[in-house]
Amino acid sequence: MKTRIGRLHPIKNAKRKHNEIDSYNCVIIKQGSIELPLLLTDLELSNAISRAKKNPEDILQRSFISKLID
Repeated sequence: MKTRIGRLHPIKNAKRKHNEIDSYNCVIIKQGSIELPLLLTDLELSNAISRAKKNPEDILQRSFISKLID
C-alpha cells in the first residue's frame, strides 16, 4: 500500500504472535529529512488524542501551504 506522509491507515499485524494485537494504525512522519514509520495501537492513538485535547496550547497550527496541498 502506498500513502502520503501524515495519513493514518489501519494495518493488520501480518506475523502476529499469540499475545500480540491483531492490528495497528500506521502513519509515516517526517523528522527533518528522515521519514519514520510509526505503528500505534488503538490505545496509544487514543492516549495521544486525549493528551492533545487536554493541552490545546501545545498543538502546532498547519501552514497555509499545507492546507492547500493536503
